[in-house]
Amino acid sequence: FRTFYLNSVFRRAILIFAIFIMIVIIIWGSVIMKKSQYSSYIKTIWDYLKVIIVAFIIVFGFIRPFVVEAYRIPSRSMENTLLIGDRILVCKFMYGIKIPGIKHRLFDFHKPQRGDVVVFVPPHERKNNFIKRLVAVPDDTVETKNWGRDLYINGELVNDKKYTKHALRVVRSGSRMRLAQEFEKAEELDISDDRERENFYQKLQGTQFSGFTDYANKVPEGHVFAMGDNRDNSFDSRGWGFVDINDIKGQAFMIY
Repeated sequence: FRTFYLNSVFRRAILIFAIFIMIVIIIWGSVIMKKSQYSSYIKTIWDYLKVIIVAFIIVFGFIRPFVVEAYRIPSRSMENTLLIGDRILVCKFMYGIKIPGIKHRLFDFHKPQRGDVVVFVPPHERKNNFIKRLVAVPDDTVETKNWGRDLYINGELVNDKKYTKHALRVVRSGSRMRLAQEFEKAEELDISDDRERENFYQKLQGTQFSGFTDYANKVPEGHVFAMGDNRDNSFDSRGWGFVDINDIKGQAFMIY
């Protein structure tokens, strides 16, 4: 899951500068209006303009950085829970308030839980945002069996059939085929039988991702394990590792 916008640091700098300019405009305008003789029409326009500016400062200076932010889904990795083009709202204070320059969050009373759908910065692409489902928390042991179809947490099978999807996406080249990458155009094959699935995997060549078959690992302290609901078409913690809890931006709570 990526956001196709400017680099986040650059965006933040522009936003801070814009808010500063607006505050200066409000202070300067208020002083001018008190000292000068303007018509009631001009003063009414200025009053409306102040409301707009203050609303902008509240939304982009407080609500968006600390409360709620919108994101767009560009890939199939969370199908069928989230589809390409879906727009979601993310609660940014669910796991505490993150202050720039401070490592630990304030008011982090609620910890990430298994099953939460979250937006985060992955360890391998620090300029992008991903969205996945948390399947394991610190000290959990994660295992996948039956060629990736079954998920086990601490030795117990997880009942995730209601929201997970298993459909292989492949790219054919003559008589050969390989697993497609997340954003690559490919053919989708629904292979539900475990034995057929195993035989199919053995025929695949040049697989780009690891962890789609049998996987086992323990989640370290301060980290979580994230997977896409579209299990066969998600580049996630099985491939690039654990997610630092401090890199979680918030929990998705609404599609609009």
